[in-house]
Amino acid sequence: MKISVSKSSNNVYNHLNSLANFNIEQLLNKCGKDGVRALKEATPVDTGKTSDGWYYRLVNDNKKYSLIFCNTNVNEGANIAFIIQNGHVATNGTWTEGSDYINPALAPIYSYIKNKCSEAVFK
Repeated sequence: MKISVSKSSNNVYNHLNSLANFNIEQLLNKCGKDGVRALKEATPVDTGKTSDGWYYRLVNDNKKYSLIFCNTNVNEGANIAFIIQNGHVATNGTWTEGSDYINPALAPIYSYIKNKCSEAVFK
């Protein structure tokens, strides 16, 4: 069997080479900053501690990346961002319904990541 290299093989080589130059860390750091900004804007404000408490971490575990959004506002062991999102029992025993503000704030960020990665792979 004979295998020959043609012009289309050069296109494949060039495409794979451009993927090697795709900087996922740079993309995820940009999206981390944008996500923190979006979360701060979307967080319901009482004292401002929860909206000011957002930050992100980028974890690289052997080329497997995770973009993690965190919040520092904890009261009596409860993460306030979490209970605003999911609801909680108030001090008087009544249930306070949660408000889904995290998912809508981050949806455009996740779409942007997906689109940029797709562009890199399928261009």
